[in-house]
Amino acid sequence: MKRTATVAIGAYMALCLALATGSVPSLPTAFAADDQTADSQKPEDIPAPTADDFRGWRLTAGEVEGKLLDQVLAALGRDESGQALAGTLRDLAGFYRDKGNNQRGAAIWAWVVRIDDTGDETYQTSSDLRELGLALRELRLYEVSRQAHLRALAIRQRIKGPNDLSVAMSLRDLATSSIDIRPEAEVEQLFLRAIAAFEKVEPRDDPRLGTTANNLAYFYRCRNRFVEAEQWYRKALEIRTRAHGPDDPLTLSTMTNLSRLYEAMGRLADAEKLLRGAMEGARERHGANSLIVASRQRMLASVLDDMGRSDEAKQLLEAALKTIRAKEDGPSFDEAHAVAELAFLNHSRGANEAAARLFLEALEVYKNLGDEGGRSAGRCWIKLSWCQRDLGNMAEAKAAAEKSLAIMRRAYGEKHIETAQAHGAVAGVLKAQGKWQEAEVSYRLAADILRAASVQRGHGAADVNNILGGLADCYSNAGKKDEAEKTWLECLDIINRESGPQSDAAASICNRLALFYMHDGRLDEASRYNLFALAAYTAIGGENDPRVASQLRHQGMIYRRQKKYEAAEKVYKQALAIHDYLKLGPSNSHALTLESYAYLLDEMGRSEASKPYWEAASEMRRQIRKPDGPAVEE
Repeated sequence: MKRTATVAIGAYMALCLALATGSVPSLPTAFAADDQTADSQKPEDIPAPTADDFRGWRLTAGEVEGKLLDQVLAALGRDESGQALAGTLRDLAGFYRDKGNNQRGAAIWAWVVRIDDTGDETYQTSSDLRELGLALRELRLYEVSRQAHLRALAIRQRIKGPNDLSVAMSLRDLATSSIDIRPEAEVEQLFLRAIAAFEKVEPRDDPRLGTTANNLAYFYRCRNRFVEAEQWYRKALEIRTRAHGPDDPLTLSTMTNLSRLYEAMGRLADAEKLLRGAMEGARERHGANSLIVASRQRMLASVLDDMGRSDEAKQLLEAALKTIRAKEDGPSFDEAHAVAELAFLNHSRGANEAAARLFLEALEVYKNLGDEGGRSAGRCWIKLSWCQRDLGNMAEAKAAAEKSLAIMRRAYGEKHIETAQAHGAVAGVLKAQGKWQEAEVSYRLAADILRAASVQRGHGAADVNNILGGLADCYSNAGKKDEAEKTWLECLDIINRESGPQSDAAASICNRLALFYMHDGRLDEASRYNLFALAAYTAIGGENDPRVASQLRHQGMIYRRQKKYEAAEKVYKQALAIHDYLKLGPSNSHALTLESYAYLLDEMGRSEASKPYWEAASEMRRQIRKPDGPAVEE
């Protein structure tokens, strides 16, 4: 089976396209009706901001943004129109582009394009269309973006001819927006045409060629053509390092992409070496407390977390956040993103109270930045709902999930993958409440959106896992075993293609499939998938990873049911040895392993030998239930 990297939805796409991982504030008016996807619309359908919208933005604007908004409001007050107004709008749209505020930027660029359409199509029109297409691509509205780039390309070819730098750029833009929605051969041909055009008019190490090489590498990586992907990522890295230097965001973007590719190829040590070397180099050039070092700490933390080394990842994120807060003048998107990353890391470690506090902190930063209605904030609400659900705070979990759904619907419409994720969060809360039928309805809705978007790569293994895995759970609960098995296998097939069979997401699904088969009495199949999960977790985190201990315990349960007592005893001892080695303190997983081994010994007629394990498990259960502080006196 082919492998690609494990990534969260949206983040990897942003890195691969070398674009800002900015936020998605709400449009001034609804972009897409609930009964249609935003991608079915055309650039000219995007509504223009109103004077009231500009006044609202002015309330939270900083000094530079405020001056630009004042200029726009003054122009509107004078009833300016035509290119006089367009010039003022371009300045504001350019500001939002640089700040990663693509939703506002897209609305303003679309207005400028409509002003351009009142006269002859000029080169300026093509430039405005290009800006609109770039903003729409950042919003993952690929077909609308593609239409804008097609128009820009046609204008430039007519005005400049086929061998102009601007034509090469438009070919690249068109190819990049087409990656997820057009046939493979068509997209590859567009990229190769762009590279040929660049090489005709520019030196071979021109930075714009570096961007094209980076995007072509991403295209090959999406198609599991890893050798070609590595070749072009390396070329892009060389060009960008020469053109921009080792610490430029574009260079860092390609470096991260190459490290993710190494992960997908099973070359985890190469991925860590690449990013750690980059971090140390930046420290030598800029000092330990620079923002450049902080950005590389965040990059390395993401890789280490994927490798199962969450303690190291947490230390790096905390150090990066400390630097960002010391260096940035007020709230910043870097701060918000770093806090959200640290929150998710805590959630993945089971520290949900700390994670919930951090997600709320990140949301407050997004609010201070005027981005409380954007994609980043929406994703924070989704993950906050997971934390509250796991803490048993169902009312808070439901409210957070519904908040995320409202944000995604407004920003993307009803049939976008981001909206599917929010539906999945709502369904997850319903499932945790035991409302299985209602949960199944929500999961089905999310799954339909996910399947419709399956031609797009990059929707994320975690989303597939949460949505299709949750739907399979609902089928199992309802006794629909055939539907459950079919859905589990569909989920695993997508994840193997998207993230590879040795990814965390694939291991998680194999584990859940194994449990499904075990409960159904199909022990041979249970053993096969459990061993897949065991091999994946061992490759990801090493032989002493706590997830390896859990899979060994599951394998012991399977062997015991198969009456393979010696094999069961061997894996239980291995699991207990990992718990002893890690010294993580009392945990439910450790107690379950002690109890499972004790049960096996009793079944083997060795009740005296089992007593110490029953006693140890009982004491551990007592410690787990022990309150953190003194009992409340009444």
